[in-house]
Amino acid sequence: SSICVANECLRIDPENLDGHVLLCTDYILSSSPHEAHGVAQQILRIHPSFKISEYLETQPYKDSKTLESIARALREAGLPE
Repeated sequence: SSICVANECLRIDPENLDGHVLLCTDYILSSSPHEAHGVAQQILRIHPSFKISEYLETQPYKDSKTLESIARALREAGLPE
């Protein structure tokens, strides 16, 4: 599962932003909001200026529905717009 992939990424590089975002998003999509909120707090601790909008600008997705799905999950986890 992608949760396993994200955890492995973070095992190798504990401050990897993409790994944290993937894990946070996957927890929301897996109906695990408590875990997602914990990951969101880790994101803000490691990257205090994190903003969803700025993060999405760095992503290669062409499909706006994919970006909106990521944004919605990150918002639900409590990350700032």
